[in-house]
Amino acid sequence: MCQRADSFFVLRRKPLPGYDISFLITASHTETMYKHKLVDFLLHFMQEIDKVIFPSSPTMGRKWAANSRVLLNHGEYIGFVREDGSFVVDNVPSGSYVVQVENVDFVFEPIRVDITAKGKIRARKLTLLQPNVVNQLPYPLKLSSREATRYFRKREEWRITDMLMNPMVLMLVVPLVIMLIIPKYVI
Repeated sequence: MCQRADSFFVLRRKPLPGYDISFLITASHTETMYKHKLVDFLLHFMQEIDKVIFPSSPTMGRKWAANSRVLLNHGEYIGFVREDGSFVVDNVPSGSYVVQVENVDFVFEPIRVDITAKGKIRARKLTLLQPNVVNQLPYPLKLSSREATRYFRKREEWRITDMLMNPMVLMLVVPLVIMLIIPKYVI
């Protein structure tokens, strides 16, 4: 797992089939790292999160990938979406993460991804109202947009009940009814 180069070590880890995480450590730091077992820590806890995003409608256009980015824990780690809809967030340590796709035109569901110390990855839908409910999702995930982003409320339509329940109309109608109905019953 460790290859010797001239003045640095190249550490490689394949947490998932087909993926390779490589990073360089200078030779002066390696003895200290081996002494404190930090190299083993780095090898075991560096992972990747990869997914594919599919446009939910053909009206998304060509720039949907350029307008999208992937946030882990609200921006702690950031990934960018490629034109084919895939993305990879590199060098993510083990733990639980909330994955959100941020897009200007569309809304995506947030997903919780749990990475164990052994490199096993589990993804599930994030339900804030019922956190104990687990809806497991297959990995790598295939995400699609929930709906188009609405920045403005739809204009309300005119209804007759809105006019009749207006306070000014009520102030005119109620005394008129009292003036017309009560004198008939009193006399």
